[in-house]
Amino acid sequence: MEERYKKKIKIVEGMCFITDDIRDTFKNYWLGIYINDYNNKMNFCSNVTKVYFKEMAPNVLSGDYDNKIEIDLEAQKKIDCFRWKKTQKK
Repeated sequence: MEERYKKKIKIVEGMCFITDDIRDTFKNYWLGIYINDYNNKMNFCSNVTKVYFKEMAPNVLSGDYDNKIEIDLEAQKKIDCFRWKKTQKK
């Protein structure tokens, strides 16, 4: 297998690994425990950025890159609006 394909496979595997870890951590240790407000969302993002990404930097993530997690506020507003409208129909 060519070297360029090996690099792409490593990148995709790393992305899947990180996505799964963050999703599972949120579901198992955050969801239902903390109020889902802006401050707690930012606290979760900060913990992922400062702790998890720092541990992943030597092997999975590039230490030369500013790895961080952010919240898409526009998408969050749309989801919240959709959920509110859905509760109003009941």
